[in-house]
Amino acid sequence: MGLEAAQELLVEAITAGILGDLGSGGSVDACVIMGTGAKLLRTLSSPTRPLKRPSQYRFAPGTTAVLSQTVKPLTLELLEETVQAMEVE
Repeated sequence: MGLEAAQELLVEAITAGILGDLGSGGSVDACVIMGTGAKLLRTLSSPTRPLKRPSQYRFAPGTTAVLSQTVKPLTLELLEETVQAMEVE
């Protein structure tokens, strides 16, 4: 399979995921890795239209009142700890 055909297959597969779950994002990015190096392809495809948002949200002070505040401590237990040496040049 050539590079162009692979990119078309990638766009088709990622687009299916995006349209199935709109929380996944709205554009297809790819990274082509070859023996000579890697190339990042940003926004290879954008199957969804970007949302138009106001340039700035404006909320008056006190608009969202805090009705109550509860702090609950978490009881955590360390199950396993592993320390490994790492070689540094």
